[in-house]
Amino acid sequence: EVVADPSQGQGAGGDMVAPDKMFDGQHYDYVFDVDVQDGVPPLKLPYNRGENPYEAADRFLLAHTLPASYREQVVQFIIQNTGGAGQAAAAAAAAAPSSDFVDPYSRTRDNEVKVGEIRSLLAKIKASYPEERATVALKTLNAYCLNLLKQPAEEKFRRIRKSNAAFQQRVASLEGGEGCKVLELVGFRTDDSGEFYVVNEALFDRKAVEATCSELGR
Repeated sequence: EVVADPSQGQGAGGDMVAPDKMFDGQHYDYVFDVDVQDGVPPLKLPYNRGENPYEAADRFLLAHTLPASYREQVVQFIIQNTGGAGQAAAAAAAAAPSSDFVDPYSRTRDNEVKVGEIRSLLAKIKASYPEERATVALKTLNAYCLNLLKQPAEEKFRRIRKSNAAFQQRVASLEGGEGCKVLELVGFRTDDSGEFYVVNEALFDRKAVEATCSELGR
């Protein structure tokens, strides 16, 4: 059962809001404490006004490996505790064309494929280049990914100048393009100016970043 943690306070209009609205390094309008099981610490459920509550629920279920059967309960929880903001967003999403819907569980399968591609690219770097060159490239990729994990909202870690000498020498110079492909798989894309790799919010994949760091940390 999905219920609010009774220790939470209430905001304006009866909204139940956790005291700290920062979660995972990002600001949210709400960060709810949600009890899903007796005797287990509450789980954090971040939500922004205007966000489709179904998408927020899917993200929450996937993050905590909860069954899909909880989806409607989580959605109703959001609607009941956001003073109607969640209900309006849900209605707007229902009225929008359904062609944009992405099954979160197919997204999980896509993530597994992506992580496999990253591991393959990292192994190729180790096998295809002299040890010193490969080590420098892998350490640089690890630094980019670790910085994103530790401070995901920090702008300087969300962009890489493509002409930067260190980036060119350590990553971009790999003849097979493996280093740049790893960055693209975790969510970096060339910006409109063509001068920077920047994190594309729609493509950013935290699990892929975590997998890259895990692989490089072995």
